[in-house]
Amino acid sequence: MNGSAHSAFSTFSTAQDLPASWDRGCEGNPFLRRSLLRILEQVNPCGQRYYLLENRERVSLFLTYQHRLDIFTYGKGSLRLPVTIIGIPCSVSWPGLHIEEQDKEAFKQALEKIPGALLILNGTSPALPLSPVCAQGITLPNCELDIQGLDFASYLGRMRSHYRYKLSSSIRRFQGVETKVLADNRAFDNRLYCLYEQVYERSDVKLEKLPISFFQEFPASVSVFSAGNRLLGFTQTLCSEQGGRKEQIFLFGGLEYSLNARFHTYINMLLHVIRSGTELGADRVNMGQTAEEVKIRLGCTLHRRFLYARHANPLFNLLIRKGIKLLSYRASLTERHVFR
Repeated sequence: MNGSAHSAFSTFSTAQDLPASWDRGCEGNPFLRRSLLRILEQVNPCGQRYYLLENRERVSLFLTYQHRLDIFTYGKGSLRLPVTIIGIPCSVSWPGLHIEEQDKEAFKQALEKIPGALLILNGTSPALPLSPVCAQGITLPNCELDIQGLDFASYLGRMRSHYRYKLSSSIRRFQGVETKVLADNRAFDNRLYCLYEQVYERSDVKLEKLPISFFQEFPASVSVFSAGNRLLGFTQTLCSEQGGRKEQIFLFGGLEYSLNARFHTYINMLLHVIRSGTELGADRVNMGQTAEEVKIRLGCTLHRRFLYARHANPLFNLLIRKGIKLLSYRASLTERHVFR
């Protein structure tokens, strides 16, 4: 073990040192697996630290990383502060923890010993009993699409005519566009990375910018879209099978915005993610946490995600509790009845 006891949790400073028992707590969350955590340490080192509590019956775990975060990400203004984040250090919608019911008090005790500002991202249940240690807020909802047993034609065929007509019109704009899956992700070059940077710079929610090495080394599928010698965009997806269910996961994308209106590139990129999911026999497509309004029109449903925040300084912690709504995502979205 590379670390010391932290409350009832043991701590590790590298994923390489994590015991095999760690993966027992990763069911349903591929991004917590040791194999992917080791890669994230290499391509996005940010002071990761790992916490594990285990016995014969159960495993509880969480991981932290360091980041200078704009605490008004979801509101007006900007203030960047050093924050310890419990989450996956690549801005995906999965939580960076798995805590068994019997270990929640030990988890709260561990949180109280983390210095400075602390933020827990993407809690999937509002029932995580962290009061009074942490204040609870709301973060971006996750967009998910059930495609079990469907091929792409059947997916479109289930839609109400208005939505199907709009998508068919966009698909026609993409005729003649070449789609190429990178055989080796090390071919992901600066031209493609610039497309990712375009998306990042235009995003209203800038949590963290990943380095080019993430796209070159992370074991995901990269599909590149081009017309002649013009790059239009790319998608990065991961197909994961957990508990007998297969899930197509949309991680990140890049887009040449100057050509988007002509080719309807963005909507076709999302449709490519869905189409490839049906071809892989996925039960569900996880479309991530941004551009919810567009993804709702593709038939996605929204799944609430929660955040928790605290500060080791009692005065700052009081301010966080009073102002948690300023840290929270506040947009209201209406579910649409896309399918017949």
